[in-house]
Amino acid sequence: MVQASTLKLATGMRNKRGFTLIEILVVIIIIGITISFAVLSFGDFGATRQARISAEHFISYLRLLQHKAILEDRTLGLEIHEHSYIPYRYDYQKNWIRLNGHTIFKQQTLAENIFINDIKLSYKEKKYPKLVIHPSGDMDPFSLYFGTRSVKNLFKVVGTHDGKLSLYETEN
Repeated sequence: MVQASTLKLATGMRNKRGFTLIEILVVIIIIGITISFAVLSFGDFGATRQARISAEHFISYLRLLQHKAILEDRTLGLEIHEHSYIPYRYDYQKNWIRLNGHTIFKQQTLAENIFINDIKLSYKEKKYPKLVIHPSGDMDPFSLYFGTRSVKNLFKVVGTHDGKLSLYETEN
């Protein structure tokens, strides 16, 4: 009798090892539903998020330039292009000198699929740079948009004369 109960116990344990085909299919279906919700929530696979991060980085960069202008009591500037922006400083010989080097104050390049669009600057002169930051922290008013190839104007960045910077999400 001991042998028969031991045999039943051993065969019973063998049946409880592993998963059934139904259990595996249910788990695969749950994972598929979860992934589909994640893809739907990202929509354009993160391009909008990348544009927002680029716009926030631009604002942070401008604030750093404002602090640098105040601390060094110098006029700084920013030349803005479709895929990048370049800082300048105004020297005592009345020349704009591009800031280069291994610091944060160098040309900033956007991700390949992110663009700066519809740049409106108050500084109309043809000389570099277009956006001037004064030693007081004030700057020339401007507005510009960050977007992608498919949606040009996702986020609007606005700078006022008194140096305040704002980020707005556009309705597309």
